[in-house]
Amino acid sequence: AAHAYQVLKNRFSQHTEIKQVSASSMLPGRSILNDFRLYPAGSNMENGTYCQRYFVDDQLIDVLQLNLIEGRNFKSSAAEPQNMQIIVNQLALKNLGIPKEEAIGKKLYRDYDGKTGEYEVIGVIDDFHQLSLHQPIVSTVFHPGDSSDFSFLVASVHPENMQKALKTMESDWQETVASSPFEYSLLDQQIQQQYENDYKMFQIIISFTVIAILISCLGLYGLSAFVAERKVKEIGIRKVMGAPVGSIVGLLSKDFTKLVLLAFLISVPLSYYLMDQWLQVFAYRINISVQVFLLAGTVTLVFAWITVGYHSIRAALANPVESLRNE
Repeated sequence: AAHAYQVLKNRFSQHTEIKQVSASSMLPGRSILNDFRLYPAGSNMENGTYCQRYFVDDQLIDVLQLNLIEGRNFKSSAAEPQNMQIIVNQLALKNLGIPKEEAIGKKLYRDYDGKTGEYEVIGVIDDFHQLSLHQPIVSTVFHPGDSSDFSFLVASVHPENMQKALKTMESDWQETVASSPFEYSLLDQQIQQQYENDYKMFQIIISFTVIAILISCLGLYGLSAFVAERKVKEIGIRKVMGAPVGSIVGLLSKDFTKLVLLAFLISVPLSYYLMDQWLQVFAYRINISVQVFLLAGTVTLVFAWITVGYHSIRAALANPVESLRNE
């Protein structure tokens, strides 16, 4: 009810732990089901642009910290009627073919039920993501609403007073609309839920990657021990002939380095393909750079050298007399 909305907004605003209070028909992180088609002068509904519509009060843009780049916000007590004023995002202007510099005061039209409604653009907000990065940004219109249009009360609070603010709002809610339960959600958690599947996939990939690295290192460790044992005589002779420790370590590590580089060259095209396919599910994504693969190759070589290095250094430092005598 209008009375309950205004009472709650006024009561919430009186508490010092609550910075601002607003209301809206929808919030970021949720699908907008309300849309309508607009067209500029000289066009028609058939060539119009579909826009998702927010019904808001005059403080929502400030509460959500949206960037108003042109024009002004709605006024809380304006002499002129506001119900035909709108604020649009940049994408809506682009799709309507209106330059940003010419947007303020521009008239847009909508045909409905045999009538033509005229809307005046009073502001332009920077594009923002209503849904996750999987979904493209869409044309969005902010429209003044009243209590019958609002589904959410939106409040910004001081983080250090979060729990106190929630208890205060719950108490005010129960005193004002006791027939309805008090339910709330935090905007950052709402947005994070959109990436829950991506986070789970990330955890699975990390787990299998760690397991694969451990298995690979164990295999390299065992293989390096086997190779060092087979080349005991050769190492002993080289040391007797004056070969430095570094050259012996390089001798034992050289073949493993070649194998790691070969495996790296084989894995790069496959990795690039799989990563590119995964990135295709995002409407907004990065480009895969060469640096990613160079870093991965460097890390792989370092792991291999550390794993093989123990046996290589141990064999290089062994007493050659003992090695040759045992042989």
